Amino acid sequence: MYRPKDVAEKLRIAPSTLRIWSQHFANQLSNAARKAPSDGAGPAAQRRYTDADIRTLSQAKAMLTQGLTYDEVKRQMRDDIEQQATSTPAVANQAAPPPAVLSEEAQSSLIAMKEALSAKDKTVGALKESLAFMDAYLQAIREEREEARQRTHQLEKEMDKLRAQNHDLTEKLSKRWWKILLGLP
Repeated sequence: MYRPKDVAEKLRIAPSTLRIWSQHFANQLSNAARKAPSDGAGPAAQRRYTDADIRTLSQAKAMLTQGLTYDEVKRQMRDDIEQQATSTPAVANQAAPPPAVLSEEAQSSLIAMKEALSAKDKTVGALKESLAFMDAYLQAIREEREEARQRTHQLEKEMDKLRAQNHDLTEKLSKRWWKILLGLP
């Protein structure tokens, strides 16, 4: 049984990464590797890893460095187990080929690329949200503009009526008082 620090060194990963992987791949690991921290009632439970756990985590590492997601790795591991269970004994006893291992530099580059893609995905998501907000804002401005046009049209009609009334009143006031009294033009 190996301590987490030893396993992290063997796999050339950080202990925090080992904790994350132990949670994600708990169903593929031994009970000792799945121990969770205690609830505070007693001392914290210590994870311990078997040789089989190390092989499983090494396989997971190889798949993750090839760009697979946690869910895809779990699915692949589950499919491999099912395939081994249904294969003939002669095939089941054959040694599995070792997983492809990338250099540490290549792994670092791959991780950096994944982080960059993740950051870009977040940026694209934020831009989409911003675009949706701008579309809604633009629609509101268009509706306000249409309402303003209708109101302007109504005011122009009212203004035409008032001009006509003003013209009529101006003509009436420009007539001599005696013409108005006599009804003359």
